Amino acid sequence: MSFLYSGIFLNSEWMRPYTRNKTLPVRHFLNVLIIISGISILHIIARRDYLLFHTLVELFSIVVAFALFSVTWNSRKMLDNTYLIIVGIVAFFIGLLDLLHTITYKGMGIIPGTIYYANQFWIATRFLESITLLIGFLFLSKKIRISCELLFMVYAVITGLIILSILQWKIFPVCYLDGSGQTHFKIYSEYVIILILFLAFYFLVKNHHYFHRSVYFLLMFSIISTIISEFCFTLYASNYGLFNQLGHYFKLVSFYLIYKANIETGFIKPTEIIYRNLKLSQEKIDHFNKQLQDQIATRDKLFSIIAHDLRSPFTAILGYAELLYKEGDSYDKEQVKRFSETIYTIGNNTAELLENLLHWSRLKSGTVKAYISEINLHEIIREVYRLYREMALKKEVDLKLELNEGVRTIHADSEMIRTVVRNLVANALKFTDSGGVITINTSSLDGQVLVTVSDTGIGIKPEDISRLFGNADNWTTAGTANEKGSGLGLQLCKEFVEKNNGKIWVESEPGKGSRFMFTLPKTSSSG
Repeated sequence: MSFLYSGIFLNSEWMRPYTRNKTLPVRHFLNVLIIISGISILHIIARRDYLLFHTLVELFSIVVAFALFSVTWNSRKMLDNTYLIIVGIVAFFIGLLDLLHTITYKGMGIIPGTIYYANQFWIATRFLESITLLIGFLFLSKKIRISCELLFMVYAVITGLIILSILQWKIFPVCYLDGSGQTHFKIYSEYVIILILFLAFYFLVKNHHYFHRSVYFLLMFSIISTIISEFCFTLYASNYGLFNQLGHYFKLVSFYLIYKANIETGFIKPTEIIYRNLKLSQEKIDHFNKQLQDQIATRDKLFSIIAHDLRSPFTAILGYAELLYKEGDSYDKEQVKRFSETIYTIGNNTAELLENLLHWSRLKSGTVKAYISEINLHEIIREVYRLYREMALKKEVDLKLELNEGVRTIHADSEMIRTVVRNLVANALKFTDSGGVITINTSSLDGQVLVTVSDTGIGIKPEDISRLFGNADNWTTAGTANEKGSGLGLQLCKEFVEKNNGKIWVESEPGKGSRFMFTLPKTSSSG
């Protein structure tokens, strides 16, 4: 029953989806035909000799269990899937206990006695099987290597104790009594087993991404058949009764599905089963290599910025500072003021670059998280306005605010939005000539807040617009006053806006200025 899981995700990659395999309807018809034919034949046998019927059904499940163990054990050194190893190895002990259940069945006469050992072996086996199924799922997504020999020994001890408790010590609870039928222990145990099977069904659904679609449905029907089988075994009054017979039919269906899913595919395509995890490992290695390449690119870009964009301004600052230190007395106040203003401008731009660099490096390392809360967007915009007002006046650029008070509150991370607005205003100021105008506007667009930073600057060429928010290179241009940039600002804007569930874009035309716009979710109080 539960061993249908082992190896399914190992061979599911090679099974085509239903929509692509035109032979699947025929194969489904043949499977249904085989099942119906088998049940019909067994029903005829059951009416004539129920003991023979029971023996045939159980022997089929025993053969499946031993075959599954054989596949797993012989390929254990090449498999890195702990789930397959656990469930496959335990199949040996399930088959052994089912064999004892078969030979102790009332009427077989192999092990004499007045106790119904077969019913005890049934319950013990189903408990061992279902609990192992849950343990296997716990290891499904983990890469933990286990000792197959140790696992075999542990289950050998457990199985030995079960056999001794039933046949030798006779301490296992009685499950069936002549005249009264199943005991309360037997019935309640079946319900507990059914509960465990439902848990297994839950884990199957939860982990459906590990399975191919066709195999996933095969597993679902197999578990459903097993649950119905166990339920039937709670209802029978006689070991030869109708519900006992129905329970064995559903068990037969379940194990036939096991055969189709595990054994047949396992022997037809053994190499695919063995190397399925190798393929998954290769995919993970490829993913890791891509991450490593991204990290190397980030490191190279970081070093490039440090080497060029940071070294140059510091060299200039040190040069002007040295002039003031050594020859300051020979300069008049106007020259000293001009030198000081230059140092301030360079220092301010460098501080801005360092702040962007810090944000960018944290963003690439994955340590930046958006702390979303209700914030006042207009307070942030006015703060940025005050920060750049003096700089705009010195460049003779008119910096204006056009804020719609109806959309002032948003859901966003205040620090991220402050960085976005600051970068957009700084860029607009950089690329706007004296006499130009920069406007910061807020409005409503499709239920969101729209922030627009427009300028009457030099504009952007159409072929350069696609490069603005990219991170493939350090593309940047000099400002109208030959201001330098790192190319990081707009990358940060894009990633910060997206982390706050918004979008950012630009509209521009050379010689006619640019309009940078981004949206953010607004609160209910924004109107």
